[in-house]
Amino acid sequence: MKKYEYEIAGLDCAACANKIQEELSKNPELKNVSVNFAKQRISYETEKVSKQEIEKVVKNLEPEVEIVDIENKSKDIKNKNVQDENRKKVLLHALRLLIGVVIAVIGLYVPMPKTFATMLVIFGYVTLLYRTAKNAIRLLLKSKTINENLLITISCIGAYLVGKNTEGLMVIILYEIGKILEEKAINKTRKSIADLMDIKPEYANLKVDNDVKTVNPEEVKIGDVVIAKQGEKIPLDGVIIKGKGSLNTASLTGESKPQNVKENDKVLSGSIVLEGLLEIKVTEEYENSTVSKILELVENATDKKAKTETFVNKAAKIYTPVVIGIAALVAIFLPLISNVPYGTENGSIYRALIFLVISCPCAIAISVPLCYFSGIGKSSNEGILIKGSDYLDELKDIKEIIFDKTGTLTKGQFAVAKIEVYSDKFVENDVLK
Repeated sequence: MKKYEYEIAGLDCAACANKIQEELSKNPELKNVSVNFAKQRISYETEKVSKQEIEKVVKNLEPEVEIVDIENKSKDIKNKNVQDENRKKVLLHALRLLIGVVIAVIGLYVPMPKTFATMLVIFGYVTLLYRTAKNAIRLLLKSKTINENLLITISCIGAYLVGKNTEGLMVIILYEIGKILEEKAINKTRKSIADLMDIKPEYANLKVDNDVKTVNPEEVKIGDVVIAKQGEKIPLDGVIIKGKGSLNTASLTGESKPQNVKENDKVLSGSIVLEGLLEIKVTEEYENSTVSKILELVENATDKKAKTETFVNKAAKIYTPVVIGIAALVAIFLPLISNVPYGTENGSIYRALIFLVISCPCAIAISVPLCYFSGIGKSSNEGILIKGSDYLDELKDIKEIIFDKTGTLTKGQFAVAKIEVYSDKFVENDVLK
């Protein structure tokens, strides 16, 4: 089978990424489907399924998401463009929120003719509810599924219809603030992970006879000789055959002290040459090099799901329609078995709307995946690579940690010695890489 990889633009929800991956995995013609929320990438293996078919499935689930070819730009330029685009998107949503709030407040509290005030309140509702309602309707029409967007839309419109304008506005305002904060957290996390991945060498100085050619590290073969100059990254794992110098290996091993190297010493790709000029005989191709394996771990860190995250993804699919069904039963049948009327302030419809709001699955369907994702991103910002959300769960079972690597952990005059991890659920070399 041939492997395909595309950018998945507009994906701003960890739960949505899981939903897309689960749906595509149901197709027996697709193998090893992975939707990487951190990288905004989708990859799969297939012989028969076309890109158009993949796009159709994704569009049915998430109408605003686009499947695009991976652009052949430099990493720095591309990351900057993505960050600028995400920042603009958050600012636009914040501006829309501010405009909607101002218009609605004017309509509610500024003295004016009732008709004009009503128009302002409705316009405020439309401005605030636009994104949520659009997503709910598209998802309902295209894939016949419902999520928290529909719950919020129904409860806000219902609150307006029963005369509770302030309550309805407060629901959508708080929801929009939450979404904006979520997007900011996601953008910050993605930047942290991208910064951690900045260890990749961009080029290799390949020695050919008496000449030196600048090539991609992927083009270098085992046995070739590469030259690493002062300030450059060593492109591939190898052995020094000429020269001596000093290396910064902090991004690979955590060792803060420079490492002095000489002929016949082994060196790792991603190390930065602080001093010296080194000729290195390559011992591993790029795909098997240290830096490539580290990058693969970083890129796939969000693919390993914790049991809690997996359970929540499955439960949310059942939870949302059940909540709407119960709310409908409350609105219709409560007056038949009690003295509660339909349309008053404390009537059955109003109570059904309250039930919809307090039962919204955002707390579990959105926050749980986002917490794991943010945890991995925060760790990345501190230079710590966690292999997946399942390992974050297991960290709670660690009782004691004793560290070795005195050069790495020395702080002032204090250092600790020896590393052991006490946990029933960890196996050797499986904690943090």
